[in-house]
Amino acid sequence: MRTIGSMRETPLERRLAIAAEVVPRVPPGGVAREVSRGAVVVDVRSQTTRARDGVIEGSVHLPLTVLHWRLDPGGAWRTPHVPEGARVLLVCDDGCSSLLAAQDL
Repeated sequence: MRTIGSMRETPLERRLAIAAEVVPRVPPGGVAREVSRGAVVVDVRSQTTRARDGVIEGSVHLPLTVLHWRLDPGGAWRTPHVPEGARVLLVCDDGCSSLLAAQDL
């Protein structure tokens, strides 16, 4: 565990650091280009957060609670709105939940 000054890195901070090393990130300015190439934007935010902050036009809403089921290749509950093999761009409120979900997927 790495220490920062007198503070220790938490297990969650470590997971986020590891995920950040392996998950490619797309800056907001690159999303339109990726979508034009077939990527699908998947919004993992809660319905409450989407109502408060707005819906991302053209995105597919898959809350974290169902994300793995809805993107399971060949799975019985896979969403028809995200083609198998498509590049998926996950979006959340602050970038942490989507980063961990992308690492899991």
